[in-house]
Amino acid sequence: MRRLLTVIVMLATLVVAASGCTGSTEVQTDLNAIATAQDTAATTLLLTAMVAATTYAGTSGAGYAAFNAASAAQDEPGIKWTDGAAAQGVVAIRGATSDDLVLVTKSASGDALCLAQSAAGQTKGKVDAANAADCTGGW
Repeated sequence: MRRLLTVIVMLATLVVAASGCTGSTEVQTDLNAIATAQDTAATTLLLTAMVAATTYAGTSGAGYAAFNAASAAQDEPGIKWTDGAAAQGVVAIRGATSDDLVLVTKSASGDALCLAQSAAGQTKGKVDAANAADCTGGW
């Protein structure tokens, strides 16, 4: 993953140089576009993880309460799961109750992103949320 990020940054640098970019505003716009792409990859990971969590909740008989990294890895081994700290490319499971769950990851840009499901519905945020109620603000 780190090599891929390095290649992306190098390609972005070459694109900026080849475009004849001369102003700092243009450079900042290009950097913002890269950060947006990195955040999009993280949000896609969270959306995929939530599908796995929702499937588990629907079949477990206990909702999200027993959903943890071990059970998640059995249901969706293509995702790296943790019950600990959020990290790039890893989905952290937080605040799992029968009705509530929050998933957190970090994008390559360094942003923490969360996706929560509760009785009130689904919420999104750019925070390292500890529970579903903390995941607010949108992406």
